[in-house]
Amino acid sequence: MNLPSDLVAFLRASSELQYDVASCEVGKLKLLSLECLHVVEVYVNSMETPFEPRGAPDEEDDCAEDNSEFWDPNCCNGYYAIRAVPLIAECTRHSDPPTGVLLWYPGYDEYGQWDSEHSNALRFGNAKWSDIVQNPLRFLNAAWYWAASVRDFDWVTPWLDSQHDFRADFFCDTPVVAKDLGSISLA
Repeated sequence: MNLPSDLVAFLRASSELQYDVASCEVGKLKLLSLECLHVVEVYVNSMETPFEPRGAPDEEDDCAEDNSEFWDPNCCNGYYAIRAVPLIAECTRHSDPPTGVLLWYPGYDEYGQWDSEHSNALRFGNAKWSDIVQNPLRFLNAAWYWAASVRDFDWVTPWLDSQHDFRADFFCDTPVVAKDLGSISLA
């Protein structure tokens, strides 16, 4: 698997992110060691996102947008399985395990977050590891301040590409625990 070289170097040096812990929604965290990185499957649907199909925008609603061309045709009929590499081993203010706090999405070649409780996820666009190191709070707090974050970051929208596995589920019982797919090889 091709991980970003600056991330590999950072983890190889056993470095940690430096930030104001009191301002971080997940508290103090510890990164996974390079040897402990593994691939997981995280699960995403479009419910509670701007891509959940709705009726026509209300003309009186200044916030309504017609983004129907991006709506998920499978909304409420299942979920998408997306491969990700979790980067966080532990944190003081988040459920255990902290799988979705900070991820590498190999299919998108981007960093991001996964909100297992709401089954949605963010991609950090063109952010490099050096950007995360320079301003960790911007990225670590993204899921908690998503209304502001989505202006800077992108929703994970697997229905707009074909590289992710859709799994039909009539009750839309999207799993909230990532499935471990095993360790990764850096070769």
